[in-house]
Amino acid sequence: MTDSMKIKLKSWGIAICFPIAVAILMNLIDIVFAGVWTISTTADLKAFFRLIVMTLCYALALNSNFALGRMDMSAGSQMYVGCIIGGNIALALGLGGIGVLVFSTFVGGIAGLIVGFLFIKLRILPMILGLGMALIYECLSFAVNNQQGLMLFGEDGMNILSQTWFITVCLILVIFVITFLFQNSLFGYRRRAISGNQRLAGEFGINIYRNCVGCYLLGGCLAAFCRSLPGCIQWFACPSSFALNKSDGIQLYVPDDGRNMAW
Repeated sequence: MTDSMKIKLKSWGIAICFPIAVAILMNLIDIVFAGVWTISTTADLKAFFRLIVMTLCYALALNSNFALGRMDMSAGSQMYVGCIIGGNIALALGLGGIGVLVFSTFVGGIAGLIVGFLFIKLRILPMILGLGMALIYECLSFAVNNQQGLMLFGEDGMNILSQTWFITVCLILVIFVITFLFQNSLFGYRRRAISGNQRLAGEFGINIYRNCVGCYLLGGCLAAFCRSLPGCIQWFACPSSFALNKSDGIQLYVPDDGRNMAW
């Protein structure tokens, strides 16, 4: 076994052991103080899986710029403006859950593209620019849809966003696309070259500004995608709704019209 393989196996072992150790610790705390396991029902397992997928997508969104030294502080606001504006457009067109996911990702990408374009034109420090754009996007998100955000509760065709099989398909798709973009595409090759030495990459003919805009675009798409994926569970905001715990999940019910959504 080569030294490089030993280093990789050691890194993989640490990466696997750390979350296992945290899971054991959390379960011990729950057993001692609450008398139940951390994941004790099917609903807990589904929610845990959704959070894993959501965290992965958002981490990839941050990595699009953070790995190159650009501290984009507007990623969270891109996520919200993408979901609220894109999601409401999809609802107005009656495109269902998949439409909400696609339009949210598209608008999030546009939000990231705007930040990237301003960065290469104004040459403001990424953190300062990100904070300013975050304030603008947050205000825009608050103003859209009469300050109601994105209301998916009770809308037709939203169940698919909470289905485990659909989230699994989205996870596989994200892993495949990001692996190709970062590892096997010209965009990824140039991105790694820029992260190694930006000045040297520019001297060899790489357009660092175009790659920068592409990274912001990708980050905005991933940020909005991760937030709209579990949308029908986490984005409803209706004071007349309540939740009933069930062994196979949670059933959300709106007393006004009797429609319910089980997940």
